[in-house]
Amino acid sequence: MEPPLYEVWLLNNRTDAVTELCLMIFPTRSSLDKRMGRSIVHESFNKRKVCPKMVPKLFTPEQKRSRMNILNNIDPDPRLLVTVITYDESWFFTYDPETKRGSG
Repeated sequence: MEPPLYEVWLLNNRTDAVTELCLMIFPTRSSLDKRMGRSIVHESFNKRKVCPKMVPKLFTPEQKRSRMNILNNIDPDPRLLVTVITYDESWFFTYDPETKRGSG
């Protein structure tokens, strides 16, 4: 089953989709309509903007093959993930309202 045309269009125009959509719908307006365009994309197509840091980098086919080879060669130990240690790094800054100065 093929995806709907709007889905194909959004996938092919990821970076400029909202801008192009706004220009199609509102050719004479500018900044206010970008918000409206995002709202249309979100509500009508159930798509949302994500932070670029959360989106994986686009790899070349050679890079993809290399990563797949590495993953296939990892020891299939079922306890592998148990040995991984993760932590949340948080930064706390103090603020003195008397001096209006902060320190890190």
